[in-house]
Parts: sequence; structure tokens; C-alpha cells
Amino acid sequence: MLSYGYEVVSPITGMRRVFDLLNGGTFDVYQEDAGIPLRQRLRPQSNSIQSQGIHLAFNLIDGVPDWNQFWGSYGCWSGCSPTAATNVMGYWDDHGYGNLIYGSDWQGAINEMRNDMGTWCGADDGFTQM
Repeated sequence: MLSYGYEVVSPITGMRRVFDLLNGGTFDVYQEDAGIPLRQRLRPQSNSIQSQGIHLAFNLIDGVPDWNQFWGSYGCWSGCSPTAATNVMGYWDDHGYGNLIYGSDWQGAINEMRNDMGTWCGADDGFTQM
């Protein structure tokens, strides 16, 4: 979900609809699959994995976390900007700049990043001010 697209309202229960910025189309992802990090579904064969499909382009770099958005207690998804920023923080936390993320509480770190970035969500949409 952090690739070249953003989530729009899906008319299908149990699905998340993504507007693809690369081709202008939309595609649906099962809600339970959207929460599974790509690293748990793919097995790296080298230092990075590149894959391109009809609706998907991604690059997984060894050592960079692949934490995904999650449904928070605030009643919406955690947000793509704070989630992406926390993935970068997770990398640096493991590479010489410890204590950026407390223990393994990446969801707590994303929640703090949401607050720091001014991320807001409503019933059908959301945005990050920074």
C-alpha cells in the first residue's frame, strides 16, 4: 500500500480498493492480506527484490523493515506517511542509531509519528499535514 497509489473507498465488504497512480486504474486487495508485510509473503533471493506486475511495483531492500498500515484504536488506518517514515526510522534504529523505536513496538512508533506529523482520518479519507 506504500507503493504508487492510495486507498479509496471500496464498495466491496472485506476489501481495500487502491487507486494506482502509475496507470490510473483501481484494484482490490483482501483486507486481511493488506495487513501482511510483503517480507512474510516473499522470500528474498538477493539483497533486494524487484517485482513488477500489472498493478504493483515494489522494491524490498534487505535490512529495511516492511511494516504496514494497521487499523488503529482511533477508528481508521494508521496512515501511509507515518508508516513509511517509521519504516525508515526502523532501518536507522537497527543501524547505529538505537532507541528510535522502543523495543519492538513499531505500531506504537507509528502512532507517535501520526501525532507528530498531524495525520488525520475521517470515515472515508485521511491526510498528513507534513
